[in-house]
Amino acid sequence: MKRFFETIFILSFCFIFSCKGNDYVAEEQVPQVNLDSIKYALNVFWNRTSCQGPFSNRMEAMNIIQRAADSCSNLQFNQYLSSTDSKKCREIENSGILYYFKSAFDKVNKEISETKVEKGTIVIWQLYNMGYIIKTPTHCFGIDIKHKYGHLLADKIDFLLITHHHEDHYTNEIIERMMELGKPVVSNFINNSYKISGSKELKFDDITVLTNLADHNKSLLNFVVTYEIDCGSSTNNFTIFHIGDTYNASQLKIKGKVDLFIPHLAVGLDMQKAVEIVQPKEVFMSHILELGHAVNKWRWSYQYGINECNKLKWHNVWLPVWGEKIIFKK
Repeated sequence: MKRFFETIFILSFCFIFSCKGNDYVAEEQVPQVNLDSIKYALNVFWNRTSCQGPFSNRMEAMNIIQRAADSCSNLQFNQYLSSTDSKKCREIENSGILYYFKSAFDKVNKEISETKVEKGTIVIWQLYNMGYIIKTPTHCFGIDIKHKYGHLLADKIDFLLITHHHEDHYTNEIIERMMELGKPVVSNFINNSYKISGSKELKFDDITVLTNLADHNKSLLNFVVTYEIDCGSSTNNFTIFHIGDTYNASQLKIKGKVDLFIPHLAVGLDMQKAVEIVQPKEVFMSHILELGHAVNKWRWSYQYGINECNKLKWHNVWLPVWGEKIIFKK
């Protein structure tokens, strides 16, 4: 009987540290990437290259960051997100993928304040996952802001758009902070005056937002809000079409010409059909390295993203990275 329980214990221990479904990985199996390497990669991403250039210019940096991401389990990441121990959080933000995660936020937060946007121009920052900050000559707003420190952006954005009720696309803290400030939060699950239940037109001064509902998958029907955003005359009506985790291309509805299309690259969407419907000038393939998902389950790698970009028969298909600032002039 003793031998039986010893055997069960050993098997259980092995299961805990090898079960990929729960993303438990023994730390010694995935070596940490040193901080100097991560800093080097961020310099490549933010100062030496652009997502609108060849992937080959970024492959070394992507490989470094990919190794850092793979060494962080979704369990570790979610514990970090929920932690209220600021000292401990600062300590773990000094290494690994969380150094990049925090540094990307700090960069975006700083640049939003410092960036003056010229007429006919729009500036976009990729924050994390499918989260973007958009600044025009007259306004600043966010879409799907998911970040431990995202609520600190509430003072700087005029309104927030959320595509759906999954925790990798928003935080309660930013919603609460926006509401405290009396700023609009648009979604299909928050009971306020901006709650979306179908097709709707919203106006934020000269910015026009058109909404529709679409399916996330075969079970979550009409679960996602798509946003067609005309950013106003100050941008020469630069239009962004952000569709969150929409998977059914046949549901994509647009009114005008789309300058930038932002889809989820791995939700099952027929991407070729989608771009043929939308006819965008540029595509930002998104939802890469979502750390809240297990390493081998729904946490798509840079290489996966590159492969999807290369597979898509369309012009100007890009894979932006966290913290990246992209300027469009129309």
